[in-house]
Amino acid sequence: MSSIPSQFAKFKESVTPNESIAGLIRKQMKEKSFENKSPKEYFFLTDLCNPTQVYWKFKNPVKVSKSIEKKFALGNKLHDLAGNWFKKINGFLYEEALIDGYYSDLEGVRGKIDFMLNGSIVELKTKEKIPETPDEIISLYPQDLEQVVFYSVLHTEEPDTNYLVFMEDFEPYRIKAYKIITKNKSEVRHIVKQRMSLLKSLLEKDITTGLKKCRYFQNCDYNKNKVCSCSSLDVFKLDKLKESIEITFDEDFTNLLEKNKEIKDIETKRIFFKNNILSSRKYYLDHISDIEYDNDYDNTFVEEWRTYFNNLFKEISLFNMTAEEKEEIKKKETEDRVKFAFRWVKILSSIDRSKKNVPYTLVIRPTDKKEYSNPLDYHIAELGIITANYGTNKGILIEFYPNQGNLLKVYEVKYNDLKERQQVVKSVLNNLEEAEIKKEKYDLSKLPPCEPFMNKKESCPMNKLCKESGNHCID
Repeated sequence: MSSIPSQFAKFKESVTPNESIAGLIRKQMKEKSFENKSPKEYFFLTDLCNPTQVYWKFKNPVKVSKSIEKKFALGNKLHDLAGNWFKKINGFLYEEALIDGYYSDLEGVRGKIDFMLNGSIVELKTKEKIPETPDEIISLYPQDLEQVVFYSVLHTEEPDTNYLVFMEDFEPYRIKAYKIITKNKSEVRHIVKQRMSLLKSLLEKDITTGLKKCRYFQNCDYNKNKVCSCSSLDVFKLDKLKESIEITFDEDFTNLLEKNKEIKDIETKRIFFKNNILSSRKYYLDHISDIEYDNDYDNTFVEEWRTYFNNLFKEISLFNMTAEEKEEIKKKETEDRVKFAFRWVKILSSIDRSKKNVPYTLVIRPTDKKEYSNPLDYHIAELGIITANYGTNKGILIEFYPNQGNLLKVYEVKYNDLKERQQVVKSVLNNLEEAEIKKEKYDLSKLPPCEPFMNKKESCPMNKLCKESGNHCID
């Protein structure tokens, strides 16, 4: 069995540079320059809810333990599935919506809210133990409470009433929803600004004055590795915050979510991403195996550029779809086990005066090596997986090289054999689900090997297992 990029290479019908779309992007880039801001100059809102961990992350990072990674993976899975329950509620507006303090006089902090529902922010948290009272929220999960309250002043409309929903991460996945009313927004804004000032001072001056005990102290990898000094620190005082809000259990909202909840989906359905299909053995390594390994890859620079382009494309009409167009596109999805970011663009043609909506993928390549050939098979396969999911044979591939004078290239890629492409994707997903069930007893040879570049000098943690499976990436 060959790798997924190798399998998808045979589905490639043509790769044609599209200089018209490339020119539009370059033109917009001249009007909106990129600012590579360091973590000292802006923060994610969640950083402000636990500044101590952020401090140690930048000053003395440690490897995230496998148990914590798996806990995050379970939380993400439950979160994705719960999104379907929220969407059934009248007044559902957004899922994972970006908000930036720049618009609300809190420049330097940004975040992503879980859901917008009837004008309210809703944050969902999965826990081994969910709080039974408002007091337990304050004592057990102050960071979650702060997150939704801070969001209430970061949002440009400053909604008064918002919700914090807790769900147990084991069967029967019990849910409790709490209504959070922000009564004193000026005080909350003051607390947000204090946290921003504290964290910026800690990172710039490299001092620990003002640090408080980490909110995850008992299970934190920094504590286990004896990196932090949290054992001797006091906790953040919440008196001002508690005076500024009102917390009540919302029985009606809880009952509504319990009604919409589908336990069968939680037990049987798994949510994957396109990278899990491209490199299914990497998924096995990270989410199924117990193999511990060091992953020191820093993706910050690439993500900064990706955020820049996401904002840039909003200014280009070709990249903007109407609500009706988005709805029609989503109806075309053929595989509900994979979650794709919504990235579509219009292709115009003078031949028949047509406008065709097609998916696109953006590749940020921070390499210094000049490569002017056609795109790599890996990226062709990435776009091919997306097009297969939407039942189309065409897509746009955007390549950007920030270390080569901001070189930008755009390709129009055509594929053939739609049903066979869809079958390849389905086969990988079926095998990943089987691997989730069988764990270490799973026959690894059923999963396609990764690309050789992912195992340079045979340094991949899966190298020995893959060799033993008889289907190795370097063979």
